[in-house]
Amino acid sequence: MKLFKKAETIAFPVLLFGSSLFFLTYEILRTVQVDITYDEATTYLNYLTGDPLYVLNFVSTNNHFLNTLLARIFCFFGGNAEWVLRLPSLLGYVLYLVFSFMIVNKLSNKIIAAAGFLLLNFNPYVMDFFGLCRGYGLSLGLLMASFFFYVSFLERISRQKQEGYRDLSWSLGLAACSVLANLALLNVYAVLVFMALVFFVVLNRKKPSVGVIPPAVREPSPLRKILGAVLVLFVLFFNLILIAQDFIFSEKFTEPLTIRISGSGFSEEDRRASVVSGVSLFHGDLPFDYQNGLWTSNRASYLAAVKFLVPLSALDNIEAIEIRIGREQFQYSPQTIRKWAKARIKKYDVLSSDESASLRRSLFPPLKNVINWGGDRPFFLSISRRAILVFGLFAGVTLLVFFLGRLLNRLKILTREQFRPPVNITLMLVALQAYPIFLFKKNQIFFGGETGFIQDTVLTLIRSSFYGKSYFSGQESSIWILILLSFLFSSFILAVHCRKKTTEKIRPGFFFMGVLLLSAFSTIVQKILFHSFYLFERTALFFIPMYLLFLIFLFGPLGEGRPKIKIPAVGFFLGLTLFSAFHFSQTANTHSTRDWKFDADSKQMLEYLRNSKDKDAAVPPTIRLGVHWSVLPSISFYRLQKNMTWLEIDLVNKQGQYRNFDYCYLPPDPALEYFLRNTSQIIVAKRYKTSGYLLLKTKIKPSPTGR
Repeated sequence: MKLFKKAETIAFPVLLFGSSLFFLTYEILRTVQVDITYDEATTYLNYLTGDPLYVLNFVSTNNHFLNTLLARIFCFFGGNAEWVLRLPSLLGYVLYLVFSFMIVNKLSNKIIAAAGFLLLNFNPYVMDFFGLCRGYGLSLGLLMASFFFYVSFLERISRQKQEGYRDLSWSLGLAACSVLANLALLNVYAVLVFMALVFFVVLNRKKPSVGVIPPAVREPSPLRKILGAVLVLFVLFFNLILIAQDFIFSEKFTEPLTIRISGSGFSEEDRRASVVSGVSLFHGDLPFDYQNGLWTSNRASYLAAVKFLVPLSALDNIEAIEIRIGREQFQYSPQTIRKWAKARIKKYDVLSSDESASLRRSLFPPLKNVINWGGDRPFFLSISRRAILVFGLFAGVTLLVFFLGRLLNRLKILTREQFRPPVNITLMLVALQAYPIFLFKKNQIFFGGETGFIQDTVLTLIRSSFYGKSYFSGQESSIWILILLSFLFSSFILAVHCRKKTTEKIRPGFFFMGVLLLSAFSTIVQKILFHSFYLFERTALFFIPMYLLFLIFLFGPLGEGRPKIKIPAVGFFLGLTLFSAFHFSQTANTHSTRDWKFDADSKQMLEYLRNSKDKDAAVPPTIRLGVHWSVLPSISFYRLQKNMTWLEIDLVNKQGQYRNFDYCYLPPDPALEYFLRNTSQIIVAKRYKTSGYLLLKTKIKPSPTGR
């Protein structure tokens, strides 16, 4: 028996180290080889290029802030290769591996512990997100670390050890960081805080005379005081920038533009053939409306210049261009206008106004190029008013919480030492996330379900975990029934331990069960109160490791009992692990992701175009590529990354536009296949196996005037 125990002690860390090395190598291969996906490319184009303050753009929930910030730092030092963008998620996976090992190592039965560790890593859908530039993988790593410290907190506080307060602070701090990486984990964080407070209240009622040993009161060190001051200043600066960004992206502080082009030979026909647009800071070229000889801006937008597309034959007939911005008017002679020339395309001259056509420029760096700026004074006054309101509300909430803590302490419900860790960290999280949540509007949180928690959250996670594999009919419903049975059986186990007064043995399992059920309940309440969406697929990803931890720690202790209970328990976990290993072997890959499989061949397609351009003299020097909306971000990313200036990209919105491009990259569609069978002007240059997309080549010259 001793020899067996010794072998088990040696084999367990060796097995886990070897499997960790395998899983980490797999994720590294994915970070290097998987093509950039839609959401990753959108993250890069929106937040990782341009002004560094773009990382604080919370117009959309697509900004997973902590992941975006780290990716921006890594890009600054390492460039924009895919693996560089994905380093934050890979670091998240290292955390996930280390702390999942440390959690399962708390089990006495090392066979079940090893099986549990493998189960936490064999889900192919979860593994997808540790190799992508999104916040999901990073948040799971931080959450796993938080769970480890929380379990340690429960153990130490129950034994009246002072280190428990430190563990709770670490746990909630890491959970707060996971919220910064993925806002969907706010529900889990709230549950952890709630459970900690309830745990303290129950513990104090059980031992009113003793309670939990409070830590010795210590004067904060000078270093902690300095760090606290720096943190407060950072929070103030962070919110000021957010408020400024809010006003910037609302584009309220603009003046209208009116353009007049005059000349005796510049006819009405020339005017209608001309296109006048504003070069927007955020939206590209915005065409002006033309009516009665005037072009006017049709929407509020920050403009960096005015762009003119004028027929070549009419350029010499222009005698003057008048640009009115707000109340100021600027007039330019033909000599000045000719200096504006940027290029000639087909039958048109492209002109762009010079810097003199501008109101007074802003002193605020992100807006220094705006020509229709409404003025710094109203802008900064608006920021000041909003900042006073925001900071005033936060100060009021802080004072209210402070007095609540004093009241609970006087009533001997909670001590100050028990109240401080969750409250201090929660206030800091509120300070960092309250304003971004305020900026998120319902129409920008568009990914989710509205049917029900079971259909939208549970069944989509089961379906995603099967990763497109079908082993038997009704497999999703069967797994859902097994999940229900596991909760029913866990209730029986809990009742038995309560009767025997041995709940300490399953405290971690009971904790994970509570976190899982309360998190699910909170999302349902959130839907009812705020009419938000149910979590769906990847936004609910954290439920998968949470359920597995519940399974491991509530049923794992059965492996420490009598042989007639131990053998079935060990057999159950081994069987589940073997099936998971088989499923992983059938679905693991280093070339695509489940949610963005359509992006799997974008890089390969662009390499094909590059090679065609280099080898085939018939291919034009500038290739016009029409794409489906789903691959536009990824192709735009590679165009920028690989400096493909010879490639022009635009959307294909309907069938008739095919002839306007040299190539089209589109998903398979019955209407498209029918069209291809009945035309000789467009051929399929290449079919891509993984994504299923088609690269079409047009045999006729594209239309010279565009779409």
